[in-house]
Amino acid sequence: MGSEVLAKERRRRKKFCERNGSLLLNQQQEANQSLVDKTILFTSRELEKATHNFNDNRVLGRGGQGTVYKGMLVGGRIVVVKKSKIVDERQSEPFINEVVILSQVNYRNVVKVLKCYLETDVPLLVSEFIPNGTLYDRIHKETDEDPMAKVSDFGTSRFVSIDQTHLTTLIKGERPISLTRLGGNKSLATHFMLAMEEERVMSIFDAVVIKESTRDELLAAANMAMRCLNLNGKNRPTMKEVAVELETIRTSHIPSVVQTIPESVMHGHRLSMLSYGESTSTFLSFDENITQ
Repeated sequence: MGSEVLAKERRRRKKFCERNGSLLLNQQQEANQSLVDKTILFTSRELEKATHNFNDNRVLGRGGQGTVYKGMLVGGRIVVVKKSKIVDERQSEPFINEVVILSQVNYRNVVKVLKCYLETDVPLLVSEFIPNGTLYDRIHKETDEDPMAKVSDFGTSRFVSIDQTHLTTLIKGERPISLTRLGGNKSLATHFMLAMEEERVMSIFDAVVIKESTRDELLAAANMAMRCLNLNGKNRPTMKEVAVELETIRTSHIPSVVQTIPESVMHGHRLSMLSYGESTSTFLSFDENITQ
């Protein structure tokens, strides 16, 4: 009787493992042997114990791709356990791709993947724990430290088409989507663009930013942000160009000139909001039919 139970459990775990992408992971490991030691599998009991059976009081965050828990391994090491929302085999590929990408990256600003587990109803990914909160906490709350930022998820890129620009947020203390923003503009991008068009952009800057910067610097940064929102990708600056210009603004005197928005940018294109899971993002999408 005991052997039958064990055999049934093995079949169940094998089924979960295959559904969660073990075949794809094995193929990736065969193609790159360096991945073998970097994606060692945990046992489910270890992770259940580490997270108190995935107790709600261990939840660090929830998103469209799953729930993130804080866990403590035997020996006292604090880790992060990501429990995915995979419900069929078609969704396993993005998860395995994330495991492979993060396993190969060895960079101080990218969270290290420790191990993964596939023999459960949904796959689990274990990575290092980074204190001091999330990027949301850094941008939208007060901070008196200078913590090191680390990228821990590449999930958003799975949904963004090559002909769209994904505007996650503007670093000015404002939420990307707000139901209480004055003027009825829920989208931060629209709110900012209209403020530029009406030459009142100074009124939407955070008080702390205004206190620490000159008017010339703020207007120069706003003009640069407008170029970053250009619907034509060829006309948008690269990240390197943005970094160089920000440094120039910081060290030079910039004339106070507000850049007006071309009519085609404001009315010839469509600004739309798309939502994935529990997170809402703002997209600038080009629609030629509007101008025809």
